[in-house]
Amino acid sequence: MSQSARLENLKLQIPTLHIPAQVAILAIVVLLSHQSVQAEKNEGQAKAKIQNQLVSRISNEEKIEAAVNSVTELEFVDNPLVDAFRFISDLHDINIVLDRKAMEDVGVALDEPINLALSGVSLKSALRIMLRPLGLDYVIEDEVLKITSEEVAVSTLKLRVYDLRQLENSGFELDRLAEVVRKTIAPETWAAVNRKPASLAGVPVKVLEGKKVFQRVIKSSSGGSQVYTLKSSGSAAIEALPGCLVVSQTRRIHAQIEELIGQLEKIAPRKLEPIPSGKLEPLPKY
Repeated sequence: MSQSARLENLKLQIPTLHIPAQVAILAIVVLLSHQSVQAEKNEGQAKAKIQNQLVSRISNEEKIEAAVNSVTELEFVDNPLVDAFRFISDLHDINIVLDRKAMEDVGVALDEPINLALSGVSLKSALRIMLRPLGLDYVIEDEVLKITSEEVAVSTLKLRVYDLRQLENSGFELDRLAEVVRKTIAPETWAAVNRKPASLAGVPVKVLEGKKVFQRVIKSSSGGSQVYTLKSSGSAAIEALPGCLVVSQTRRIHAQIEELIGQLEKIAPRKLEPIPSGKLEPLPKY
């Protein structure tokens, strides 16, 4: 075979030699693409699972909140406490857990006899009437209604954000409202803060690590500052932000704050929206 014939034959063989390599590369690309799509799918499923768990938790706690605000009818005659709460759990279809350690600390046994007859009242009122003589209370946490001691209940704080844009638009000063809440609703439970001078601007209160002491740094117009250190009379906190109040308090105090805000919203003056000049209609001619 001549030299030219050999070269021509080699050219014909080259594509055949490269086809398997091209197929292998294409297979790798397809595999990597599939793995990428699968990774994105798995990430999406993980995010959806977390979101569903959060929604489920919120829904369960909202369900319990709705239950304690609903009307109930109870009648117990020397029923053991544990049986009474089993009945309430079935009646209102909510999970109830007894904090046995806290109950033991205040000397309340699971077989404590309960005598109670109520109808036409909310479950939260019935629970208050039933639990207060025993030194007990309830909290809503971890998606259950937990029966515990008053001491534990008052130390269980829940963070809430109150949407007060309506009140703010009506002319209410939220800093002033926060001060009213501190003074009129369980004043002994709030962390102590100094009253800042009118001519000075304050920064948020911060807790000194390991101490129930709060500091507020007040900056003056001249650039200097003064530091006030106060002992705390409680651990609850409230801060005013644009359009809202951020409050860390117990369930019972939150209920009182909600009631106060509801009353203020009823009496808040409504601001009339200005009518655009182009929308004014001419007065009728007589």
